Amino acid sequence: MSKYNDEISKIHFSDEGKINLMKNVKENANKNKVIKFSKLSKVSVIAASLALVSVTAFATGILPPVTEILSPIFGGSVGQTEIIEQIGRPIGASDTDKGVTITAEAIIGDKNNVCVVFKVAQEDGSPLELPDFVNYEDLVVSGTGVIFTQLGGTHGNSRFELGEDGHYRVIQYISSDDDMPFGENVTASFEDLGYWGDDNKIHTLVDGTWKMKFELNYEDTSITIDVGESFVKEDVAFTVNSLTISPVGLLVDYTFDKTPTLSTESGQSTDLQKEEYALYNELGIVLTMQDGTKLEFSSGGGGSVQDGYTLAHKSGTFDEIIPLEEIDSITVGDIVVFLD
Repeated sequence: MSKYNDEISKIHFSDEGKINLMKNVKENANKNKVIKFSKLSKVSVIAASLALVSVTAFATGILPPVTEILSPIFGGSVGQTEIIEQIGRPIGASDTDKGVTITAEAIIGDKNNVCVVFKVAQEDGSPLELPDFVNYEDLVVSGTGVIFTQLGGTHGNSRFELGEDGHYRVIQYISSDDDMPFGENVTASFEDLGYWGDDNKIHTLVDGTWKMKFELNYEDTSITIDVGESFVKEDVAFTVNSLTISPVGLLVDYTFDKTPTLSTESGQSTDLQKEEYALYNELGIVLTMQDGTKLEFSSGGGGSVQDGYTLAHKSGTFDEIIPLEEIDSITVGDIVVFLD
């Protein structure tokens, strides 16, 4: 099983009652309430240029096309490739230590979600050579990767992949209920390349430090749908305030008319808290495609306690690029929002 590393579960909630809503969605929902939303048959995207800034060395040579980097990750159909060409951007910032170069190759994202691809190679640009007993799925690199300290509820994960070109890449996903800081410089930091051993411990392969800076300046292709409809689940009233969707990911803003039980001093979750988290977080978010295919949306998120109710968010990236014209509807609980 592939192991995930560099978990960015830095959700900042106050002791007075902010909650962590980070479980996978596992339930489907009934479709009782319907909302119509009119949009263009195809969302047009105008790409913005991306200025490249680095406090370290730039990778030598010509960067491959952004579709070559991102299509193996997000899909290579005609529609997916067109979107990647429009909104994906090469970066090229890199740093080298102990004979290993980490390069921020490409970025793609929207208002609330971003994915950055980093290539890990030898200093001369050739693919990294691993010991025979190390599987690339067991690779792990420490550090924060890209982190946005100014954002509120932020979560994400990363994983290693082996490309057809023989290079190993770290794919980092970050989602937030705040807007991404477009146009600002962000820093990515990594330490100590290693692997998970059979003893369930991390063993170091390269004791190094890598740091690079680049500008976050891609085109936001998301649209926001005001919903304002409610449903009841186990005597709790949920209101879906809005959906923000792009070909890259989804953000659901919602409220419910309860305030969760506060954490105990020990920090251990009680059975009641676990039940509450399941109730408040498992909304049953499902994307129904034009061909009838249903995709469950699994995401992380967070929330904050207001005066007698809780304002919550769920956000995340899709496994693949999804052209919006291929989506028929989005279901949250028993509310259905059609994208006509």
